[in-house]
Amino acid sequence: MKTKFSKLSFTIAAAFVASAGIMSVSNASAQSESSFFVADNATVSGDSAQYPDDVLDLSQWKLTLPISLDLPPKSNSATEIKQPQLQTYPQSEYFRLNAAKNGVLFKAIAGGARTTKNTAYPRSELREMQGDGTQPAAWSCTNANHAMYLEQTLLHTTTKKPEVTIAQIHDSKNDNLMVKYFGPPFANGSTDIGKLEARFNNDTMTQILDSAYKIGDPMTIDIAVTSGGNVTVTYKNQRSGVSNSTATVKLTDIVGSCYFKAGIYIQACSKRDIYNNTNTACVSKNRSVDRSETDPYAYSEIEVRNITLR
Repeated sequence: MKTKFSKLSFTIAAAFVASAGIMSVSNASAQSESSFFVADNATVSGDSAQYPDDVLDLSQWKLTLPISLDLPPKSNSATEIKQPQLQTYPQSEYFRLNAAKNGVLFKAIAGGARTTKNTAYPRSELREMQGDGTQPAAWSCTNANHAMYLEQTLLHTTTKKPEVTIAQIHDSKNDNLMVKYFGPPFANGSTDIGKLEARFNNDTMTQILDSAYKIGDPMTIDIAVTSGGNVTVTYKNQRSGVSNSTATVKLTDIVGSCYFKAGIYIQACSKRDIYNNTNTACVSKNRSVDRSETDPYAYSEIEVRNITLR
C-alpha cells in the first residue's frame, strides 16, 4: 500500500508498483500525463507518472465509469474497475490525468451508462474499499471514527439541470451525507456561480457551505465521522477565502454499514442515452423540457488533487 505525496499534503509515498492487469477502454485518451510525487524519500520527476493512481492513492477505492464495456454495450452496465487493475488503468475520457499534472479529472455524461435500471444518473465516481482494495469498505456508522479529506475543483456542469454530488457518505440504503453543487437557472456550465450544500440524512437537513461558489474555484472538504454517528463537514474555498464548518449532525435511520464516495455523480440525465436506449428512470421523473438534458454527451467534470482517508 502506498501513500501519495501532494504539493499541499506533504505526505511520504511508497514506491509505485505497476500491475500487469491493464484493462482497455474504447475511447481511451492517447495522452500520457503525470504528477509530482515522492517515493522512498526521494524526489521523482512529474514526467514519470503514467496513470491516475500515480497522482492519487487509489489503493482503497474502486472506480465506476459512465460507459459500458460489454459487447454489445448495455445502458445499465456501468464499468467498475477494482484493484489491482485500477493501479494501471489507462487514461480514459472519463478518468484521466489533468494537463497541469497535479490532479485527476472525473467526467460523467447525462446519457452515460448507469449502475442499475432504476438509476437515472450516471457517474464517474470512487467507492471506498478495504484490505487489498478488492472488498467493499463497511464500517460502523455509529461506533467508529472515520474521515475523508479532499482537495478538488468543480470544472464544468450540465446546463439544463446544473446539479452534481461531489462527496458522499452512504450506507446500504441511504444517502447519509451528500455534498452537492446547485447551479443557477440558465447556467452556462463553465463560469456559473451557485451554491454548495451539505445535505444530511436523505436530504432532511441542509447546511450551506458556500452561497457563492464559482465554477473553477479550488476547494478543500473534510468530512469527519465520530463515535455516535456524529458528522461534521469543514469546507474552504481557496480562491475567495470562504470557510465554513457545519454543525455536528447525527446520522439517523442507518441501514447496514457506511462508506465514503468521491468523484462526480451528476444529478442530470437525458431521456435517451449514448447507446440510443430510453433511460426509463429519467423519463419517469417527468421533468420539463428546460430541466432535461437533450444532449446525452452533456457533461459535468471535477478535478481531484488529493483524497485522503483517515
